[in-house]
Amino acid sequence: MCLLSGRLWPAILVVGAVGGVAAQGPGGRLVDGVQIVDNIARRSAPIAFTLSAKPNLDLGGLKASPDDEFSPNGGYLNGVRLSDGRWAVIDESRIRFFNPAGRQLAVVGRKGGGPSEFQQITGICRTRGDTLVVNDPINGRVTVVAPNARIVRSVAVGRADLLWGGGCFVDGTFVLVTAAPSVGGDRYMQLVRRRLDGKTTQTLGPFWQSTPDRFLPSFSTVVAQGTKLYLSDPRVNEVRVYTAEGTLTHRIRSADPIEELTSAEKMALTPAASPRAGNSAANKAYNADQDRLAPRPPLWPTTASIAVDPTGRLWVESFRKRRTEPHIYTAFDTAGKLLGRLILPADSPAIAFTAGGVLLWRTDKDGADHLVMSQLVTPR
Repeated sequence: MCLLSGRLWPAILVVGAVGGVAAQGPGGRLVDGVQIVDNIARRSAPIAFTLSAKPNLDLGGLKASPDDEFSPNGGYLNGVRLSDGRWAVIDESRIRFFNPAGRQLAVVGRKGGGPSEFQQITGICRTRGDTLVVNDPINGRVTVVAPNARIVRSVAVGRADLLWGGGCFVDGTFVLVTAAPSVGGDRYMQLVRRRLDGKTTQTLGPFWQSTPDRFLPSFSTVVAQGTKLYLSDPRVNEVRVYTAEGTLTHRIRSADPIEELTSAEKMALTPAASPRAGNSAANKAYNADQDRLAPRPPLWPTTASIAVDPTGRLWVESFRKRRTEPHIYTAFDTAGKLLGRLILPADSPAIAFTAGGVLLWRTDKDGADHLVMSQLVTPR
């Protein structure tokens, strides 16, 4: 893949309703049947979206019984909106259904390995007829749940992961990630498409997945939405768009330069994980030696994650160098043209984007978790 030059194109913004924000930058060009869409740098794009003054939905929070609170063990807390306005939210071992006003209607699941039990739900997506698919890789299975909160079936899939950003196509199929052979130390993945009865219909890949860097690991994000598959690559400023069958159709680029780490930034890095667990003196000495000898990465990743809302807009999150930095998302229209940025507080990451809003994860002063829905508006 080629890197973009970093040239900043003139920005043009037409202010109006959220759906009417004008796209930025030059037009696309067709190369061997693939649309190459070049855009201005994300960092120079105008702020085209802000949050409404007050959220219109607040799920979760402190309850009289701890069992009624969200339990996002491992950081897996996510939700999808059904066609009738209800919400289905996953935490560690349960699926909670809420009405459009936020009142809990039903709870499916409990901790365990038996029928209707989950060890750790790591993903949820919605396909045709509001059918839900949830993933439990510790139990090695995917569970299909009807919109009336009834479990339809569980399918054994082994240690596979449902796509976090959205793993369902509109036709009733879903996509799982499985490991492919590593190449040169980098990890690669295959994408396995299955029907709701569990039958595999297609295997795509391998695709680059991650760099297992001790100090600065970077990961690809894959999203299945509607009839398209989106794949980010944090080594470059590009998102590739495929058909559900795996045909590459678009390469959406932005002109942000690839940033090198300074000497000071390299020395300030702390290891993301220790190769040898334990608190013994020998383990601490070993880990200290590994930290000292391990090479520091030369480049910052360009992106953290991507998401796609029901209208087909692509949202690209910029990589944060520090956890205290805000979450910055840049929106692109269905043709890949840049629309503008949305800046969220450091403690309020976006969990999902709806047609006109965003679902945020917040933790209150009591340590209770909330999923808060706010509308997106265009600043005037």
